Amino acid sequence: MQDVSQEDIYREIKRQSNEIAHRIQVLRGGRQLKSLQDKIVILTDDGIAMGSTMLAAISMIKKQHPKKIIIAVPTTSPRIVAYLQNLVDEVIALYTPSPFYAVADAYKRWYDVDDEEVLQILKRLHLK
Repeated sequence: MQDVSQEDIYREIKRQSNEIAHRIQVLRGGRQLKSLQDKIVILTDDGIAMGSTMLAAISMIKKQHPKKIIIAVPTTSPRIVAYLQNLVDEVIALYTPSPFYAVADAYKRWYDVDDEEVLQILKRLHLK
């Protein structure tokens, strides 16, 4: 087993920081997020596997003092639902198989959504 070096960690932090900057520029046109203070925030994703992305989102949003945080996902594990219920106001998960193997298992056609498709959806919804 190979140890993760401090250099590996810094390299991954840099990679993730660059990806975040890219998404802010491409998907939000560089615009800042609107204030979420006293708002009801609904976090959604195509599913939650390990939960790290959702935990990061929850942490960021809690700093903005929303009125309520709700998580709504099509699939995750019962264990993740139980864990998240302690962090937010409500968790809605439509399909929680046990054992849970992967988010992709809940889909007939699974693929990564690229930036272009996201931009088309935002444009269609008049959000971009």
